[in-house]
Amino acid sequence: MTREQAEIEYKKIMKNSLDRENEIVKDAKKKGIWKMGLDSNNELFQELYEETWRKISVLKTMVDE
Repeated sequence: MTREQAEIEYKKIMKNSLDRENEIVKDAKKKGIWKMGLDSNNELFQELYEETWRKISVLKTMVDE
């Protein structure tokens, strides 16, 4: 995979992650579990962040130098 192709895939991964993050926020507010404060809701996003990091790590290994 070329660097340009990897960049396109990276942008797709990040857009998907941001969309899912917004869904998590909306769902948490709907359920009444959203907490005020900067780091108060990190546990809601932990699984998403780990999954996103795994996808990016795999993508890095696929790039031809």
